[in-house]
Amino acid sequence: VKILEALARGLPIITTTLGCEGIAVENERHVRVIVASGYSDDGPISEVLEMGARAFINKPFDGRQMLKIIREVLDEVRHRVTHR
Repeated sequence: VKILEALARGLPIITTTLGCEGIAVENERHVRVIVASGYSDDGPISEVLEMGARAFINKPFDGRQMLKIIREVLDEVRHRVTHR
């Protein structure tokens, strides 16, 4: 339900693809994925970014850190739309 609410509001940023299961959405077309993980090894981080995640944030994090990442992703989306 949360993913549908986010899509309806035009805020297609999610922190896990689990919420998209069963919904016909595509990364980069409909949603932007921010991965939140406790991994400290650069290998898994690089892999998820190569698979299309827009950003990575280490756990534990606070609301200010997540808000900063969300703002960066939204600014990137806005920049792409503006410069088409």
